[in-house]
Amino acid sequence: MGKTAITYLITIILSLSVFSAKAQNTFKVFDAKTLEALSYATVQLVNTEGKRYNSSTNYEGEIEIPFQFEGDIEVQISYVGYQSFIKKINPSRTKIIYLFPYEEKVDDVIVTANPKESSSKESLYKIEVIAKEEIESRAANTLDEALMNNMNIEIQRSVLGSSINLQGLSGANVKIMIDGVPVVGRLNGEVDLSQINMSNIERIEIVEGPLSVIYGSNALAGVINLITKKSQKNKYEVGINTYYESVGNYNVDANLGVKFKDHYLSVNGGRYFFAGWNEGDYNRDLDWDPKEVYFADFNYVYRTKGDWFNRVKVSYFKDKILDRKNPSSFFTKADDIWFKTRRIDAAYILNGTYKENFYIQSTNAYNNYSRIKNTYTKDLSNLGSIIKQNTDFSNFQDTTVIQQVTSRTFIAYKNPNAKYNYQVGYDFNLESGKGQKFSDDEGKNITMADIAAFVTFTYKPTKKLSIQPAMRYGYNSKFTTRPTLSGTIKYNFTKNTIFRISYGMGFRAPTLKEMYLDFQDINHNIQGNEDLKAERSHNVSVNFEFGKSIKLHNYNVKIGGFFNHKYDGIFLAQKISADDTEFTYVNADKFQTLGGQIDIAYKVKHFSANTGLSYIGTYNTEVEGNDDLNKFFFRPQWKLNLSYNFAKWGLKISLFNKLIGSSYDYNIAADGTTKAVKLDTYDLMDFTATKTLWKKRIKISAGIKNILGVTSVNNGLVSAGAHSSGGGAQISTGRTYFVGLKFNY
Repeated sequence: MGKTAITYLITIILSLSVFSAKAQNTFKVFDAKTLEALSYATVQLVNTEGKRYNSSTNYEGEIEIPFQFEGDIEVQISYVGYQSFIKKINPSRTKIIYLFPYEEKVDDVIVTANPKESSSKESLYKIEVIAKEEIESRAANTLDEALMNNMNIEIQRSVLGSSINLQGLSGANVKIMIDGVPVVGRLNGEVDLSQINMSNIERIEIVEGPLSVIYGSNALAGVINLITKKSQKNKYEVGINTYYESVGNYNVDANLGVKFKDHYLSVNGGRYFFAGWNEGDYNRDLDWDPKEVYFADFNYVYRTKGDWFNRVKVSYFKDKILDRKNPSSFFTKADDIWFKTRRIDAAYILNGTYKENFYIQSTNAYNNYSRIKNTYTKDLSNLGSIIKQNTDFSNFQDTTVIQQVTSRTFIAYKNPNAKYNYQVGYDFNLESGKGQKFSDDEGKNITMADIAAFVTFTYKPTKKLSIQPAMRYGYNSKFTTRPTLSGTIKYNFTKNTIFRISYGMGFRAPTLKEMYLDFQDINHNIQGNEDLKAERSHNVSVNFEFGKSIKLHNYNVKIGGFFNHKYDGIFLAQKISADDTEFTYVNADKFQTLGGQIDIAYKVKHFSANTGLSYIGTYNTEVEGNDDLNKFFFRPQWKLNLSYNFAKWGLKISLFNKLIGSSYDYNIAADGTTKAVKLDTYDLMDFTATKTLWKKRIKISAGIKNILGVTSVNNGLVSAGAHSSGGGAQISTGRTYFVGLKFNY
């Protein structure tokens, strides 16, 4: 082979090598959020000479660049659901391109205080939503656990259950509902939140501020509405949940759902058991009493061709709490007190649309609540028990039965293109109670009836501005009623920037206990007062919400403030010219709360963070006549929630932290002087991890609750006669470890 031939051969080989190198230029296209390859994305290349090349990525998200396209080229990539990519690149240096999905945050769908389902941004009221996913992330089994981490809320626990404090007002002023049906059976004015389980709850909606115009009594501080499951995707669905906690909690529940054509049927039930716990050495009188709970729910939904929903619900609940006392009589005998609660609830709910813009809803329910107290004297030498008989001074046995019939119906005109919309409805409530502590000697039911009409009127002079006045007026068989008014203004600067300001009047009707109680024993003589007036209040709230999305970064800021002024508040007071044990319920002077909060949420890809700070002050009743005392006692709250979702592994980890800050309160000491008492700071921190398996049909959860081991704190109460109610507040059973297993198919 001659020299010339060799030269040509080398030239051809080098040319082929260069061509091959150029032909091997490639890049891949990935989802910037999930980091998954985007198959068959549309790609257009434009070189410096204006020549175009159209193609698409392969199954692995890769595309080869022809050798003619060298140097800087313009790349245009489009994919359904993603932001288009248009940019100049150099194929020899750029090997990976990320597309950002359209990350529009889906608004929470809410029903509370609204004529029909709508987004939280459309609502005139500021509504916080706790979704099912968050309930599961918190490993919450009961309502008090689900609400523990929310701002402006403080959960208070005692031997007999959990209560809530919202905006500085007690749980007697908070209306608790399930699917719009009020929960009955208030103990000392409070609903026991630990009796409400989360097994069938889809979400929780919280509205702060009075909604008395729409929901009537007990909605003075706000409304908490639990929404249960009412549909499913598949024809058959079954689920089994188990939960164990190191403190002695053993929970199990199961559910079955069937969906065929326009019908949906579901049943669920379970058993929760708590063995009891004591902080110190073993004692019969435990800090936290043993508790056993059984519950069952039946739900049937029928959807007609005209898109009307008929829903029938029946629920059963039963719990038993054992309060063991320390031995007496030379350590051979002790008293055991059983508290047994039973609830039976039935409801029929109808809702639908008439002639496109008219929405009708009717909720009708029957509730039966009974609470039984049985006291036994137990002989510890032979373990025999004898029931104790009531005496003239002590009620060792007691039964309270409360029955309630409610009916609430409204018709709403809602046209998104109209300037005027309205809602008109009625609310009927018939409550009767019977028990040894009520004053009716003949054992007959004591009945209280309430019927009211309400109307809301919404005016939209522009697309951004909404104004809603509302009024309620009714009749009550036991006390004088007055009109209740409210007004709300909402302005949308943009879709995600919203301003709300509202004024509302609230009221709380006296309970049957407060009006008719007759409780006497060796230490107490408490009498009801039939002449009580309803508690009244004025509330002013201001809220501002701002949201922003920059590619995958989502920001949301909420700022709010409120002022509550309550008058004719119902309190237990000592009778004038009476002995130290004689008390009655009276209407007292004003009570005020004042506060504000800021809440900031941030989310990017699989990471989310939420922090908030609130500052709530309650009016000091002792300030009257003494200008040297503080008018308000302020107490801060701070929360920080963090979570990260390892999507590829099906693993999510979360940290929940809430700090209840220190404050002061004034109490009357034994010598009659007013003294300042410090309220302790305490911090509640939980860590949870959840792992999904088998196409998300199995979910394993584990974690630590109350990492810092808080058990009880000083709540500012000191021993001082009528002003005394204890020496501290129970917070938790200390640090515990849990594991749960959920199976859904």
